[in-house]
Amino acid sequence: MLGLTTMVVGVLFFAPVLAEAPDGASPEAPGFTTLLPPLVAIVFALLTRQVLLSLFCGVWVGAALVFEANPFTSFLRALDHYVLGALADKDHGSILLFSLSLGGLVGILTASGAIRGVVEKLAERARSGRSGQTITAVLGCLIFFDDYANALIVGNTMRPLSDRLRTSREKLAFLVDATAAPIATLGIISTWTAYQLGLVAEVLPGLDFDPAPAPYLFFLGAIPFSFYSLLMILLVFSSAVSGRDFGPMHRAESRAQRTGDVLREGAQPLVGGELEELATQQAKPAHWALGVVPIVCVVLFTLIALYRTGVDRLQAVGEVEYRLRDVIAAADAFRSLLWASFGASIVAGVLALSRRMAISKVIEAWVSGARSLVLAAMTLLLAWSISAACNELRTGEYVLSITRGELPAHAIPALSFLAAGLIAFATGTSYGTMGILVPVLLPLSGSLAADAGLDASLRLTLCQATTAAILGGAVFGDHCSPISDTTVLSSMAAGSDHIDHVRTQLPYALLIAAVCLPSYWAIGLGVNALIVVPLAAVVVIAVFRGLSARTDESIDT
Repeated sequence: MLGLTTMVVGVLFFAPVLAEAPDGASPEAPGFTTLLPPLVAIVFALLTRQVLLSLFCGVWVGAALVFEANPFTSFLRALDHYVLGALADKDHGSILLFSLSLGGLVGILTASGAIRGVVEKLAERARSGRSGQTITAVLGCLIFFDDYANALIVGNTMRPLSDRLRTSREKLAFLVDATAAPIATLGIISTWTAYQLGLVAEVLPGLDFDPAPAPYLFFLGAIPFSFYSLLMILLVFSSAVSGRDFGPMHRAESRAQRTGDVLREGAQPLVGGELEELATQQAKPAHWALGVVPIVCVVLFTLIALYRTGVDRLQAVGEVEYRLRDVIAAADAFRSLLWASFGASIVAGVLALSRRMAISKVIEAWVSGARSLVLAAMTLLLAWSISAACNELRTGEYVLSITRGELPAHAIPALSFLAAGLIAFATGTSYGTMGILVPVLLPLSGSLAADAGLDASLRLTLCQATTAAILGGAVFGDHCSPISDTTVLSSMAAGSDHIDHVRTQLPYALLIAAVCLPSYWAIGLGVNALIVVPLAAVVVIAVFRGLSARTDESIDT
């Protein structure tokens, strides 16, 4: 730690000296030093595995470069100019409040037993190993609004049933982990959606689209390019429905089906402590409708608010004829999500009170759920801050200047996926990876596409594919990393040996990544996603069938 502190202070002292402009303003022509904020964030994240500290160090270095200040003064500028500036932005505030409110909603649904009621209702249909695994996968997709809630709820609830059906703990951990983050990245309303919208909205105005696309529509347009998440979910269901596996997972499943040992001999299941306490404190399952109604309300309220704010904005500028797409494009997505999450929280609270849950317990559950997302909110805030520093230093211009003529535009999506995967694997955080790369690679993709003479439609496609590639690569690296929080959480919730979980999941993640790289390369070359996705799906299924074998299971309950 002393060595890292020395490195930080050294960078802060010498960065202003290395900067090209001596007058305290941003450089006339951006130079190499403009890369220091994201580079410091990446290097420190790799060395310390502390994402918040690493991001703040990047902001601190950016403040030193912009203001040419000493370490103490630049520390103050990092706080009052960048962090406070990011927090003061109205759209940023809406996103933070939406994220915290959605976390509060999850807290109420969990404490009242509503989600557990939904899970156990579906679990009643599990009669064999394959049906149990399929139900687990379905549950993983239904709880789309938060990956942490997904892992905790599905893993803990399905563990006793999967043990009875002789499903290995390794397979249960895979089913939990491989649906939690992927479905959250695809969910049109989730804690991940808010985070992604926040990152993208910060960059879109600088991409020279006329008019600039609405952040929410941009996000929805990027979903078809989310190859890793889409293909991983396809692989999960292919394995669960067919009862087939390959590699270490096949050996684990064969052991469980043959002997009934859901853990290998000598395994050290990662369960206990806070997780056991949480499981024992869970409320009795409520009627499944009490969990479904608030979730439906989130979606319904969002759609109503998007329509209402879109119509109001169009009418304010004198529009009298408009299509639904025009309404959504004009809508205020941030306010709509904010209203929807708080409205659904109220619905969930009222339903919890109807079960004679004390109002103090409802409020406590909401606050506990919101508190669980504080780390994500802080990460997003610092990501906005480092993005603002990079904008003032014109980092994107410099990256473009050194890559122009050297890096083809069509290569950006594939390289973005690879870079995100490597950083997420090394740091163990998908949120931090997205916060570091989106502000740098998304503007780069737009600029290179413009330089290549692509029209607006193709430039938009390339930018959306790059965004999806960063998000997908981050999830891929997260799935492979033994230090990932969601990977650890999945091992805990499933009661699996953590290293066994990583070892058995790794071949599956590598298979999907191997298909994603040429898929993104094809998108960069202009191949339509409607062609790429089906072909990629066929390749995944064919390779999986070729590598896998049936695990012998016939246990009925």
